Amino acid sequence: MLERLKDSDFAKEAAEILAQPSIYPSKGKRRTTDHPPIYPTAGAKSDKMKGDKWKLYELIVRRFLATVAQNAEAEVTKCGIDVNGELFNAEGYVLKKAGWKKYYGKYLSTTNSHMPVLAVGSTVDVRSMSIDESETRPPYRYNQGSLIQEMDRLSLGTKSTRHDIIGKLFSRNYVQGNYMIPTASGIALTRALEKHGGGIADPDMTAKLEADMLKISDGERDLDGVVKESQEMLHNAASVIYTEKEQIGDEIRSALRSQQHIGLCPECGNNLSIRRSKNGNFIGCDGYPECKIAFPMPRGAMVQTTEEKCDICDLPKLKIIRKGSPPQTLCVDPKCSSNTSLNNLGKCPSCENGEIRMMFSKAGKRFAGCSSWPDCKQTYPLRPKGSIVPTNVPCETCGSPVIKFGKGEQCINMDCPGRKK
Repeated sequence: MLERLKDSDFAKEAAEILAQPSIYPSKGKRRTTDHPPIYPTAGAKSDKMKGDKWKLYELIVRRFLATVAQNAEAEVTKCGIDVNGELFNAEGYVLKKAGWKKYYGKYLSTTNSHMPVLAVGSTVDVRSMSIDESETRPPYRYNQGSLIQEMDRLSLGTKSTRHDIIGKLFSRNYVQGNYMIPTASGIALTRALEKHGGGIADPDMTAKLEADMLKISDGERDLDGVVKESQEMLHNAASVIYTEKEQIGDEIRSALRSQQHIGLCPECGNNLSIRRSKNGNFIGCDGYPECKIAFPMPRGAMVQTTEEKCDICDLPKLKIIRKGSPPQTLCVDPKCSSNTSLNNLGKCPSCENGEIRMMFSKAGKRFAGCSSWPDCKQTYPLRPKGSIVPTNVPCETCGSPVIKFGKGEQCINMDCPGRKK
């Protein structure tokens, strides 16, 4: 494999490792037998393999090179310093021989921390001391990679089934987004099963089933005994769920109602809640059909309820989260002046009455279009990331709105002659 990599951008690294006195792969803490490791099978060059394909190839190659390279060596210094009865710990780290870390490259950062020469019982001159106050931060949410690591730690699933399990969380709308924010239905189901599921929501149950199956393959347990024990365990859990199915249903419905509650209707005083239709979700009044107050849901965004009310119309506000843009807390009424002041970018140059507004497609991609659509079909593409601020100033060259994007101002029209100049 190293010989094949001589015909790639990693020819120098491959030659260095081939020159080692001995070449053998490092081993992890645990032995896995479900599939062999991923490794490069041929040399490739970045001028022929572009984009994400090259990034993935480079990661696999560097991981492979680091696995067969020599050990890294570092000098680690640890000391304890007594300051008037309080013990302070310090640690130094100096990399002496890069070894495998040299080949892992940008995927691993190493910072040297030098310590002065110290001896036991010596005196250290403390030049300054300060006390910093900070608050405990909540743990980061799981992404797909960190969740797979946690499932591996808890022995949930196998390497071949964990991606299917995570895929079901998304397909059943239990989580949303790259950082896997739980939805109302996911939270409601989990809490109901924790209370009435007979232990089925406990990771220990699934981990035991997985461990028993591995013991069969290792010859430590027999098939019939494991099957019988598993059947009894699952039968007990299913019996509890069936017996308490009404309580589970009631709790899920109650939780969903409370989590889908938006606020009070300004017309009749009933609750405004998230409702479904054949065209998608919308915000409607529980007093329907007597009260027909309704508002569209923000398109292509993750929506969270808040306790805030609009200062202008006193309607509830929603927290809108879209990829590539900072979260916004907006009034549920898209026609409220608090929203139009943010989304109206300027007068439409193609018609007399229209306003160019920032809009979103069903997929969440933003663009600018005329408010007089379909009579006026003027549209502009917008960059997918970054904050856009209207200036209410037309372009001197083409008449299209000028916006603030980043640190500067620019015409919204990509084909504007002045912009090209």
